[in-house]
Amino acid sequence: MVREVGERVRAALGPRLVAMYWFGSRSREQGRDESDYDLFLESATKLSAEERGRVVRISVDISGKNRVVMDVHYGTYEQLHGPHRFLTPLRETVMKEGVFV
Repeated sequence: MVREVGERVRAALGPRLVAMYWFGSRSREQGRDESDYDLFLESATKLSAEERGRVVRISVDISGKNRVVMDVHYGTYEQLHGPHRFLTPLRETVMKEGVFV
């Protein structure tokens, strides 16, 4: 499932996608049956509503086929790595335990 998400999101966003990370209990192999799959998409610049819509359609399709919940988060390269990066628990979690897809 992770491979399929990666392939489809890369195809949908092309070079706009800088990196994609799985994080959370599933990436740590500590998830339970009801645990969601957390995904963080890093793009060069902020994704448009249309681009985000493409990702939502992919996540809903894959979630439905696999009977799981996927929680997708978005951020830019600058927000994660730049001098004025956001310092939030989400960013810290993604940077600490994120698995590059």
